[in-house]
This record gives sequence, C-alpha cells and structure tokens, in this order.
Amino acid sequence: GAKALLDEAGIVDSDGDGWCEYNGEKISLKACCPDGWTDWQAAMNMVAEAGKAIGVEIIATFPTWDQYQTVFTKGSQTEYEIFMWSPAGAEPAAPWSRVRALMSSEFVGVDNNWSGNFGHYKNDRIDEIIKAIPLTTDEAELKALYTEATKIYLEEVPSFSLMYRPEV
Repeated sequence: GAKALLDEAGIVDSDGDGWCEYNGEKISLKACCPDGWTDWQAAMNMVAEAGKAIGVEIIATFPTWDQYQTVFTKGSQTEYEIFMWSPAGAEPAAPWSRVRALMSSEFVGVDNNWSGNFGHYKNDRIDEIIKAIPLTTDEAELKALYTEATKIYLEEVPSFSLMYRPEV
C-alpha cells in the first residue's frame, strides 16, 4: 500500500538504483533513538527495513543519551528527520494535551524543548483549534473541533505511533 501511495504521488525510482526520488533527489532520512534502549533500537531498525522495502532510505542511528537529548530538544536541529520519543501518559486532559504536544506551533524553534512538536510541524488551523478547545463548552462544537484536529493529524501525519505502550 505504501509503495502504491508513493507511485501515485510520482515518487518513484527513476534511475533504477532501488531508491525513490522526490524532485530529482534521492529520499534519504536519518532516524535516531538513544543507544542502549534496545527495544527502541530494534523498532528503528524495523523502520529502516520497511523504508528499504518501499525504496525510501532510512538510516537508523543510535547516539548516546547525552547527544540524543541535546539534538532532540534543539529548536533549530536539522541533522535528523525522524526521532523516537514517547508522549506523556494517559490523563483526563490527554485528548487536548496530545493534540497540543503533537501539533502546536508554540514549540517550533524553541531550544531545550521537552514539551512537544519535535518535528517542528506548523499548521495555522490546528493552532486555532488548540486555542479554542479549552474555551468551548458546547459538546457538539467540541466534538467538531476534535474531529477536525484528528482529520488534520491523519492527513498530514506530523508523527505516528510506532509501538504499543500500555500507559500511553
């Protein structure tokens, strides 16, 4: 299915080297998680293999924790395209806090950011929704806001869940 989506978008291996190109450039993404976190490292290696199967190079790297946390939280980092991280645990405010943590532009460019949106995703409409949800008391309107936020998330995919973690 992923290969069909790439083909439909015109992202194909045009030079026969096994790797897809986008705008004439080979797609090569650098992914990382902390060294020694063996379950995460195994997951990242699976992501790299899945990428290879569809013609997208994903290079899994495992910096030490002190290196990882410095780069991961840096507002201007451009070294990696994919990070593995875990959201906060479940709580009553989780729907709103998850939307905020995964998509709010308030975290874009912030150094020492441990709060969210580590991929620097930006969408003005989701920022409006994040601001509106805590002030909305009408259940139908609240449902519409969360539905729209979910649609934006699913269509633009600023992050994705890689493994099941019961608490989160």
